Formats: sequence, structure tokens, C-alpha cells
Amino acid sequence: MKIWMVATYKSNQLKRLQENLKNQDFNFYNPTINIVKDNLSSVEEPLFPGYIFIHANLDNYHKIKYTKGCLLYTSPITRDRQKCRMPA
Repeated sequence: MKIWMVATYKSNQLKRLQENLKNQDFNFYNPTINIVKDNLSSVEEPLFPGYIFIHANLDNYHKIKYTKGCLLYTSPITRDRQKCRMPA
């Protein structure tokens, strides 16, 4: 069963992490927002800076945790909002 997981990434490592997740065939989501600064052109920035959402099986915990660019792996998100047990 696939679940959504949250991971943090190192500063300036988002592109690297996305590429590494894509190479491992993981689905991920990094929401962005367009911000207009000083009435100039809009800039696209992450909605949750430093966080990325990964949709994968819990069995892939170690692969995600040790993916280059990933800083810290946080608890998976379940539908009933309870924490899942991490594999040993």
C-alpha cells in the first residue's frame, strides 16, 4: 500500500533530490506558489520550503532516507492520522 511521506531536503538540493527520486521511480510532490515581489515579474517558490512529499510503499523507507539530497525523513502520513511503525 502506498502512503504519503514527508522528507526534508538540504538547502539548494531540491533539484538533486527530485532527480534522484525520479531515477528511483518514486512519485513526489513539491507544491509551489507564484509570488510577485516589488511589482516585478512573479517568482515561483516552494509552498513549504525544505519539505517534499513522497508517495511510496513503507517498504521503501530506507531507500528514501538514504537518497542523496534528503536531509531528514519524517513520519509517514496515514488516512487515520496515526503514525505508522517504521521498519527495523
